[in-house]
Amino acid sequence: MKLLDSDHASTAIAVDTFVGMPCVGLHHASNRVRAIDALTNRILWEAPPEVQVSETGVPAVICGGRAYVVNDTAIWALDLYSGRMIFRTALESAVQCGFGKPNLWDPNHPSVPGTFAVQTVQDQYIGVERGYGSTLWKLSDAKDLGPVPVPGGLAVCALDGTQLSTMLIDPNRGPSPVFRVASSEVRLRTAARNVLVGAEDIDGSGTGGVAVVEMPTGRVLLHASAPFDAKRGAPVACGRFVYSADLFRLAATPMGPSIDGEIIKGYAIERLEATYAIVVALLGELSGEHTFKLVGLDPSTLRTWYTIDADLGCGSRTQGDVEPLASLGPFVAVAGRKGERETVFTVIHADTGRVGWQHIAQGAPESVRADGPYFVLTTSRQTLLYRPDLPTPVPVASFGG
Repeated sequence: MKLLDSDHASTAIAVDTFVGMPCVGLHHASNRVRAIDALTNRILWEAPPEVQVSETGVPAVICGGRAYVVNDTAIWALDLYSGRMIFRTALESAVQCGFGKPNLWDPNHPSVPGTFAVQTVQDQYIGVERGYGSTLWKLSDAKDLGPVPVPGGLAVCALDGTQLSTMLIDPNRGPSPVFRVASSEVRLRTAARNVLVGAEDIDGSGTGGVAVVEMPTGRVLLHASAPFDAKRGAPVACGRFVYSADLFRLAATPMGPSIDGEIIKGYAIERLEATYAIVVALLGELSGEHTFKLVGLDPSTLRTWYTIDADLGCGSRTQGDVEPLASLGPFVAVAGRKGERETVFTVIHADTGRVGWQHIAQGAPESVRADGPYFVLTTSRQTLLYRPDLPTPVPVASFGG
């Protein structure tokens, strides 16, 4: 019998320094919320019986050293390591859930007081005190899926007058933004304690561009027009430049080089990544199967160091929320579609352009990201952990019906 039998899509999964790979979901045999460590295949805890589950599953999210379980208007905060119930609170309206998890995020360290934010179905962001669950503030006209974690705070999207804006807030100081960009077509990336912001309207005039914002102070370190398309992913930083791209252009800001158009002839720019020494661009073929190609670029000139056109799989004409590229130290990983039901996962030593290894995973690709010492690959069927130097996934417990 499986230790956890909730559906993969409705199970909260994280990588944690102390636990390993905690997974929180519903164990149907006991009808209790349960946490397991997928790396050691052991039960961590079962939630108290009063943590009531909804008929459609257990929307849960792991953040701030806790598991937050949501059922309509009710929120239970459980200690991630023991399952101890910290508080139960009830909001005025139900919690918004997207992609099988609550739109809730706690950016605080587990041992300190503070505030987390939750989005409700009544288009509000609500700041909730993380010690007792009391409501501290409200922000009306919440839109899109959020809140999104950034260093020292959160990013939220809301109507600002008549303009839909993306705002960086410190929830411990209330809903007033420390930085605002008048666009919802925004992509964010963490760079140390700063946030790289790419927006299709960076200055209110319809011009795409980038910004670098220090958090949680909101001090703007860079604000400039630049090529940007939200479908191409977030900008990246390498050396003294910030790099961003639209469909066919890639440039370094401020006042840096641009990519030679011949490099991408017949292709579209899909995503950018960077290590300490190199910028890499993932390209998708404009015709045929939309096959991927990876290009390594000198960060000071954007001249080509190498091109990898091995079997990296394919993308989609509507890439949407699929995230096919991630970096971890000197490595980059590409998750491409192989046929209709498989993902080809490739790890490359980015600084040299040498292909390390490939692995075929079940399910269509959804995202790859770096978390601690692992690449975390999520497909439509499973979540897998890989060390960059090993061609097989780290063994984890299986679950799901």
